[in-house]
Amino acid sequence: NLGVCWESQKAYAQAIRSYGIAIRLNPNFEEAINNQAVAYEKFNQCDKAIFNYLRLERINPNFPNLYFNLANCHLKSGNYLEGEKALMLSLEKDGENVDNLNNLGVVNYYLGKPKSAILFFKKALALSPERKDIADNLDILTKKEG
Repeated sequence: NLGVCWESQKAYAQAIRSYGIAIRLNPNFEEAINNQAVAYEKFNQCDKAIFNYLRLERINPNFPNLYFNLANCHLKSGNYLEGEKALMLSLEKDGENVDNLNNLGVVNYYLGKPKSAILFFKKALALSPERKDIADNLDILTKKEG
């Protein structure tokens, strides 16, 4: 796919156009919709990426990493409630993984739920004890909460 080539060269505008052509040829081309969303996100157009992820959700709500990617766009846009919802769906669909749990810790911190944030950071750290960023987040929040 030409879009993948453009994206590998960080030519996101060209990648977005190429994926768009593929989508026009087949409006249900899941991989092209997802890849275009990823390219939009890398091109700092999260609103368009979210639109694509929601379109993909209507076609295939079980597409791998759909909700995790959707959550990241919401978080980059500062929409923490929608990000939290998408991360919870990601946990439900994709199972617990360290990045989901860490992001849920961050989201809960921003939503003013420090006890939940600590719980998610602890779960993430249990899965990946070598992750210094998670250990640091947990340490800072635990000291702050007393």
